[in-house]
This record gives sequence, structure tokens and C-alpha cells, in this order.
Amino acid sequence: MADFDENDAPDPSELDELLAERFWILKSSEDFASEVQDRYDDHFQAYQTSGIGETVSRSYRMYHSMDPEGHSEGYNTPSHAPGFVGEQGEFVYTEVNHYRNHILHQKALVMSEKPAFVAHASTSAADSLEQVDMAEAVLDYAMETRGIGEVLDETVETALVESIGWVRLDWDDFASDLTCHSLGVYDVAYQRKARIQDAEWHIARVPESKWKLVADARRAGDEKLALDIANFSNYSDESDRAAWPTSTTTGGTEGEDEIVFVLHAYCRPTPAAEEGRYARILGDLVVEDGPFRFRETPLYPVAPNVFVRSTVPYSNSWDLMPLQSLSNATLSAMASRIDAFGVPNVAYQEGTDVSIDHNGLTLWPFPAGAEKPQVLDFLGSFPSALPQFHGMMEQLQDKISGVNSVVRGQPAENISSGSMAALVEAQAVKFNSPVERALVYASERVGLGVIRMYQAFADEGMILSITGEDNRAIVKEFSAGALEKISRVSVQRTNPVTKTNAGRMELANNLLAQKLIKHPAEYLAVAKTGNHRAIFADDVALIAHINDENSRMFNGESVQPAEQENHFVHLQEHLSKFDARTRDTNPAAAQKLAEHIMGHFMMYQKISMENPGMLAPHGIPPMPPPTAVAMMMQQMGAQQPANDQGGDKPAPARGPSEPQRGPQPDPKVKGTDPEAGTRMPSMPEPATPKGE
Repeated sequence: MADFDENDAPDPSELDELLAERFWILKSSEDFASEVQDRYDDHFQAYQTSGIGETVSRSYRMYHSMDPEGHSEGYNTPSHAPGFVGEQGEFVYTEVNHYRNHILHQKALVMSEKPAFVAHASTSAADSLEQVDMAEAVLDYAMETRGIGEVLDETVETALVESIGWVRLDWDDFASDLTCHSLGVYDVAYQRKARIQDAEWHIARVPESKWKLVADARRAGDEKLALDIANFSNYSDESDRAAWPTSTTTGGTEGEDEIVFVLHAYCRPTPAAEEGRYARILGDLVVEDGPFRFRETPLYPVAPNVFVRSTVPYSNSWDLMPLQSLSNATLSAMASRIDAFGVPNVAYQEGTDVSIDHNGLTLWPFPAGAEKPQVLDFLGSFPSALPQFHGMMEQLQDKISGVNSVVRGQPAENISSGSMAALVEAQAVKFNSPVERALVYASERVGLGVIRMYQAFADEGMILSITGEDNRAIVKEFSAGALEKISRVSVQRTNPVTKTNAGRMELANNLLAQKLIKHPAEYLAVAKTGNHRAIFADDVALIAHINDENSRMFNGESVQPAEQENHFVHLQEHLSKFDARTRDTNPAAAQKLAEHIMGHFMMYQKISMENPGMLAPHGIPPMPPPTAVAMMMQQMGAQQPANDQGGDKPAPARGPSEPQRGPQPDPKVKGTDPEAGTRMPSMPEPATPKGE
């Protein structure tokens, strides 16, 4: 083997040149713009030539009543009147748009309530918890004022019709705030990887105002670019007009004068392109080109289904289209018969002199002795198979879509109770769970994307105006730094039953029967929204506070109880952490926990004797008399050693009011007795009631 000569080592600059020549993301601006345009065109042509594009287009036309069968001249415009087709207009084409009705019901099932965003911080420190509250306020602001809710609604509808919808976020430098809108299947090209969300690059075709782009270029000091944009013709290529079968989706009459289509190329950082790349391309003009300036690609897909082992989206709604076509054909056949024979014809013998006299009543004079004219009623033999077949098509659409009679507001006769109706409606919600899962996943990514947009671009002292509790306006000020510790956003999912009217009423009645609802407003809120969290919000907050105390003590911090706290619940929750595992693995924390428990115990005892009225707001009973408590503690101390010494006699079961065991005694720790085996700190003598 020949010795390696260092002079033969490849020059790194040669590899850099090769990458810049071969790897499209690293090419020069002009070449990169050409690559971006080619990749988007490939995406568009792939749909147009594969047959999937025709399916998407047909679904779009059927959803908007655009005569998907091509019977009438108004092929690309919505028509809501019967059409007369055929050589002599003898065939009446009409339709009842069950397809749109089913998709709207599917959307209603998953969009019955707005997403409940929950922010999560990277740590549990106090300042991180404050940022959680601020992040959730920002998300509420984005939902209410930046159109996130409306865009999610539109994107789900787009996904059901076209197989995929996209939520696109952006930052408006002029307004210094977030913007968002929805895109469809043709609008976004992406790298075909194992999963849609794993793509390393995306190209989004976005309609924008030409004159806003001109103003942006002038503010950036590029007068030549501003002039080129102003002279740009939107429809220089006929392929721009073919994006959809109707001109209303490609700019309409505004076309060249107002709306232009900009390709946004998002190439996130990868080992091959460490800075990533972001560019805006308008025809052959490079409006912007530079490193990737976002924290993540701000495109979020809603794709309930895909072709198996591919990244090509598929819509279950497409399975309804053949049934809708057959339904239209059957309905048109019945309408044509009625149109041809709905007005009866009259037959009389040839040569008979029959005349018609209209004078209030219709008179038929005919010669005496002549045969009476006869009415020919061809509808008397109207075939029953036609309406039966039409009804069967409707039933099959219900089965395939999972939209049953209860969802449509027409429950079957065998559904006789509210609970049964709620169950049937909940089954429809479960059937459409792939759509809901896609929505939840997209909502979580959109929520985190909103936070990251504000983390990256928000100005100092940005003002948020949101609607707080009881519909009161709340104004908050924040900056990007106030969100830096937010690492994740989740969406709280609800039980399918609570998404139905019958289910919400059933839940409200059950809570009322269990006396868990204490105010009419709470009942109305549950019956209307199905959200019962507000009823238990104080209890949940209390448990969260106690868990935070436990966490702080396990981290070595001393926590002092407050006299106004609910000592009964605090004792229950703290004692649940006071077990042998804590004693063995973290004796220091066990000691702090024991001291904290004793503090609650003494305060609870003191309030019970001196001012038991303070316990009433918490709904807890006073502590038993001091003598009974002392006897209970003495009994616990006497019984415990036998069990600790490994005797056969099992430890007695704890009574309902008996404290749980604490840490093992430690001779070095004040207040423990190794001989007696006491597991709690030494208990002072009970306070003597006043007046004794």
C-alpha cells in the first residue's frame, strides 16, 4: 500500500465549491430562486398528472356545488338551481349537497370548542411558573385578536375537502405582531420524508399585496427592487391561472393590480446547511434571501390521513363522492320524470273536435256521442326503486362518514333517553378521532409556534389586551424575555361525551345531583360548554400549591405553614408523601416534611379550640379534643415498635383520623426517641382551651 502524501489531500475549498454547485440550498440567490420555482412546479405537476389532483379538484367542486359531473355550462361556478341538459333540455340535473353537509358536521364534531392551551416551562422554578401564566395569556391574545381560532377552523375544513390544510405563521414587521392564515394542498411543497412534519424544507405559495411588497422594499432602501415589484405581472405564466378550477381562488379581478403570489422557501438548519435559509421569491425576483430567521418552520399541517407508507395526504371524505354522484343521478332521474310527466297529458280520438274554454273553470266541450278524453298519468306508475335507492345512498354516506342521526339533530325513534343520545353522538365523535388527533397535534404545534414567534420577534414592552375571567378586559405588558423558559404547549382534550349537547346536560345534572354544583351559573356553564374545570379550579389550585410545597421540601427548603390555610387537606396531602421510601432515601427531606406536618397539626388544633369558626369557610370539621388526640398518638407510639422489630403481629390498620407514619427515628435529630420508635417529631402538650 502506497504511503499517504499530505499533498494529495483534497482542498476543503474544492468541496465547498462542489456543495455550492450541487446542493441547491447553498446555491447563489439567482440559482436558488430558480430551484425554488422548479420544486414548487414539480409539486404542482405531481398532483395534476397523478390523478390525485383531479380528485382534489372534484372534491372542491362537489363541496361548493360546482356541478362536479360537468353537466351544465357553469362548470366552475356554484349553482343552486336545477339545470336542463340534453339535446332538447329533456334531462333535469339537480343535487342535494349531502357531501358538504357531512363535512360540515364532521368539522363541527371536532371544532365544538376552542383549543384549551396549557403552557409548560423547562423548569419548576417560581419565575418559570410566572412565565407559564404569561404564555397562556399570550396564547389567549393570539386566539382572540390574531385570528388563530378562525385559521384553525378554516384549516380543518380545508383538510377534510382537500386532504391537507396548513396553518402558516409569520411576523409583520410593520405592525410588530403575529399574522397567520390557512393554506391548501396545492399551496405547500415539502420534502418527501418519512413523516410530513419531518421535512427539512418547505415552499409555501402565499398571496400578498403587491403594493405592500413595494413599500417594504422602499423601507429597506432597495428602490430598484421596489420598481421591479411594481412592474411585475402576476399572470405572466398561464400555470398561475390553473391552480384552482375557479378564478375566485387565484386573485379574481384584482389579479395583476393587487394580489401577487410569493414563494416562501423555508430551509431549516441541518448538518449540510447549518444556518439554514429563508427566501421570498416573486417570479424571477428575489425579494428576500438570508439565513433561516425563525426558531422553527412556521408551517403546521393538519392531515388526518395519508396513503399508507407515504407522505401523500388522503381524505376520508373522498369516499363519499361516488355516493354523492349516485344520489345526484337518482334525484335527477326522479326530477326529470316529474318535469316530463308532472303535468298530465290528455288523450282523445283523432278527428274528434275538442276545444278548451278557460272561464274560471277549465271546460272541455266535445261532440255528443264522442268518446270522452282521457288523462294520461304516467306518474301513477312511478317506480318505488328510485326513492329507495336514493335513501340507501344517504344511509351509506351516514355510515361511511360516521355522522349519525343524533349528530344531524334527527334522532331515530329507538333513541328514547338523553344518556343514550349522548352515547350515540359520542360514538360519532370517536369515529372522527383521526381528525381530532390531527387538530390537537396541529394546535399544540401552532401554540408553541406562536410562543416561539414572540420569543424571536416581540418588542420590549409589548401590550396585550385579552378577555379574562367573567369576560373582563385585562391588559398585560410583556417582552420576548418573559417567555424564554417556555418549552412546550399542550392542548387539553375533552371526553367525547362532553362535546355533545346531550352529554353536557347529562354531566350538569349528575354534578347537580351530587351537590358539587353550588351556583346556577356553574350549572349553566357546564350545560353550555361541558367544561367543569371551573367548579374544581380552587381545589385543583390548592393541590398544586401543596405539591409545590412538597417539592420545595424535597429539595431541602424549609416551608412554614400559614394559619389561614386548609390544614385538613394539607395534612392529608403532606402525609401521603410521608412514607418509608422518603425516610430511607431522603431523611433530611423527611425531617423537614415532619416539621411542616407538625406545624399544620398544631395550628389546626389551636384553631379548633380557640376559633373553630375559621374552619367553616373551608368546610372542615374541628379537630377532636386534645385528650383524644393524645391518646391516639400514645397508642400509635406503643403499637409501632412491634411491627418495626419484625414481629409476626401485623401493624394495626389506621383509623380514618389517625396520622400516617413518618420517617424513622434518628438519635441525632431532636425530638425522636429510638427506644419508643416514634416516627413523628416530639409533640408539645396540647394547648389548654381558654377559660380552663
